[in-house]
Amino acid sequence: MKTIAALTQIPGKPKRMRVEFRNGESVELGVDIIARHRLLAGRAVSAEALRAAREEDARKEAEAAALKLLNRKNCSEQELRRALKANGFGERVVDEVVEKCRGWGYLNDRRLAEMVVTDAIERRHLGPARIRQTLRKRGVDDALGVSAQKRAADSEPPLVEQALAALKGKERTYARLDRETARRRMIAFLQRRGFSFDTIRAALERLGEDAGGEE
Repeated sequence: MKTIAALTQIPGKPKRMRVEFRNGESVELGVDIIARHRLLAGRAVSAEALRAAREEDARKEAEAAALKLLNRKNCSEQELRRALKANGFGERVVDEVVEKCRGWGYLNDRRLAEMVVTDAIERRHLGPARIRQTLRKRGVDDALGVSAQKRAADSEPPLVEQALAALKGKERTYARLDRETARRRMIAFLQRRGFSFDTIRAALERLGEDAGGEE
């Protein structure tokens, strides 16, 4: 058992207090947790009761951190896990909070994959390889990523049209170059965007260019 010596306010944290024990130890907890567990000055607290208070406090803090992050951006489960662990929350707490966020509908990797794919095609004009890379970086499962790309293929323009869309706006840049240099730079640009060479060749043929052999 540990006896509480005092409760002190933590500067800059109006909703949290430091519970100080007579043996010199202390723990920081939310005021609502302190009230719910009746952690009052002069009271003796068992190790089990203190552990329960700290675990509840950690879950509450992790939930607040998760909701704050999810309010700013759409996250994958893996991204949320990484962020919570980086903030010092343990595996068990992270698992519980991720499960809650999934149940609340704030986490949905399938929905996120579809959003990432649509944005990559329509706004960023990326090809399949770069889209796969982006999905993996976001921590989306490969199977979900493949499924999202297949669904997009049924509704988005063909890959050649997407490659041409990626080149749009660069006409003046390439027009200043000789034919061969412009061709090489377009090929390199579209490769960086994640398009296959077959798609690039077809796109350049549409532009009246001859892509030639792969370099």
